[in-house]
Amino acid sequence: MSLLYDSYGIRRVALEVNLWPEVERFKTKALSELFGALNSDGMFSSLELRPESGARFESDAWAYDLSPAGVFVRCVQMTSLDDLKRRIHFLLDETRKCVAPDRAFYTDEIRVLAHVPEGGKRDVETVVSKKLIPPRVDRSDLPGLEGAGLSLTGTTEMYHYHANLSPYGSEALALSGTLTFRPSPEPPRPGSDLDVIDGQIAVACGFVTDELRAFSSKFIT
Repeated sequence: MSLLYDSYGIRRVALEVNLWPEVERFKTKALSELFGALNSDGMFSSLELRPESGARFESDAWAYDLSPAGVFVRCVQMTSLDDLKRRIHFLLDETRKCVAPDRAFYTDEIRVLAHVPEGGKRDVETVVSKKLIPPRVDRSDLPGLEGAGLSLTGTTEMYHYHANLSPYGSEALALSGTLTFRPSPEPPRPGSDLDVIDGQIAVACGFVTDELRAFSSKFIT
């Protein structure tokens, strides 16, 4: 059997979103109200409020961390790309309403991790190692070497990327990408800023699930 590239799944999406301009400090009451606004559907199960400096809300699926410089958001149980974009759009929109009026958002970096399961009983760590380090290569300079992965970098007109292909344990292949987006020549504006971030999330996920997956499938099978 071979790796099941058509049965891939996204395991994690994380993005760093900046506030422009930054906020000097938050009102403690506003931070308390923020949790109620963001958790209207029970999205989070725990909270940590940091007086004037931010807040952190978490659940098994989501993490949200607010600081004067911006927001970090991570999702580890993605149901669909549309749902992911809708929820992040909601989090940022409500953040602006509660604690950052008139501020705009922009993101520098989005990280995506997907995995491709093995279709049989092969050890994927061995498969990848043999593909990237042929048997004829002398491994004696690296005592204890157990596996291998491939790191890739590139630049397009829209973003710069760092991508990795590596074993996801012994039963799957991990495809990961970190995209840093080129700054716009114009300052971000409230309203259109969230539409831009929606598009960047789609681009980052598509880079991993389409381009990186297609590249990997040509030689790691």
